[in-house]
Amino acid sequence: MTGHRNARREPGTVAMLAAILEHRPHLPNAACRGQFALFDHVLHPEGRNNNTPAQIAAERLCRHCPHTNACPDTLARPQEKTA
Repeated sequence: MTGHRNARREPGTVAMLAAILEHRPHLPNAACRGQFALFDHVLHPEGRNNNTPAQIAAERLCRHCPHTNACPDTLARPQEKTA
């Protein structure tokens, strides 16, 4: 007997991603798609309240994004939303 019967089963990658995305809005034309490096907290540990080139570029993307109002993570301030 190999002991697999009682082994703890870890959720697979698909199940984990499904759980993460379950309550996220579907934003197919979001301007940030493919621009993950601008929003990566490991690459930019200084946080959201700064004036680094990455932060400025990310805010610009959000301001002109067609999904600005539906996005829970938008960096656009309410008065700056143009979409």
